[in-house]
Amino acid sequence: MLEDSSKEGVVISAIYSCIHKFDENCFCRKPNSGLIVKAAIDYGLDPKNPADGSEDKDGDEGIRWDKLATGCDTLVFLMGIGNLPSIVNNLVRNGRDPLEPVALIQWGTTPDQRSLIGNLSNIVEKASQANFNPPAITVVGKVASLGEKLEWFGKKPLSGKRVMITRPRHQAKKMR
Repeated sequence: MLEDSSKEGVVISAIYSCIHKFDENCFCRKPNSGLIVKAAIDYGLDPKNPADGSEDKDGDEGIRWDKLATGCDTLVFLMGIGNLPSIVNNLVRNGRDPLEPVALIQWGTTPDQRSLIGNLSNIVEKASQANFNPPAITVVGKVASLGEKLEWFGKKPLSGKRVMITRPRHQAKKMR
């Protein structure tokens, strides 16, 4: 993945992932923000007041959309599918190109993972047609257009499959 993205001019400096099972209620996942806080700290950012895309549609007056829309090449919104129309409108209204690539990733790193690629002008309609619901992240920027090229997760032989390995109880500990 790193090599493929590098060929496309995208530099990935770190990869963060949760190693816990979905039902373990770990600190990595929503409603907690462990991985995001760790990434923020690693990059010298102050994560004291993390906000995600699930904020109230009318409660975004504290977001400096003019800075956010044009301040960096890649934006990642956590849990913002319910507010996707508002996010898209604010980004475009504040200077982001309507043809900017967007990727939606639902149930990331689970067997149910799926993604949707579009741009700021069509992603809301595409998400509605595809019945895209939380949990999902939204990635805005050039890197989003590489989704199909870099989609490693869905191409593995057992992707989307659940596998049960049966063993006698005394051997099961070796599998964990």
